[in-house]
Amino acid sequence: MSRYLIERNLPEGLSDGDVDAAVRRAVAANAGLPTVTWTGSHLATDHRKFFCVYEAPGPEAVRHAARLAKIPCDIVTDGPCRRPPSPTRTRGCEGQLCPSAP
Repeated sequence: MSRYLIERNLPEGLSDGDVDAAVRRAVAANAGLPTVTWTGSHLATDHRKFFCVYEAPGPEAVRHAARLAKIPCDIVTDGPCRRPPSPTRTRGCEGQLCPSAP
């Protein structure tokens, strides 16, 4: 599996409830796609962009999940994750390229 960063451009004026509803749709869509795993997201403070990280066999699988959830999927970028060094972490890939799958 590869890891993908998804950039979603959101319409202006979304409420927290609108964002929560979209998240629920994404969770429901992903439940039916065993090869697509949503690992986390970051919502811009102005609610205009959502950045999500997925593990999937390919970018089309991520786009398909977005279509099922009726949410935007504007840019799909494939690439390994990088984690900063952590004083609490003694093993792993601190400051290194992380493997695509745990």
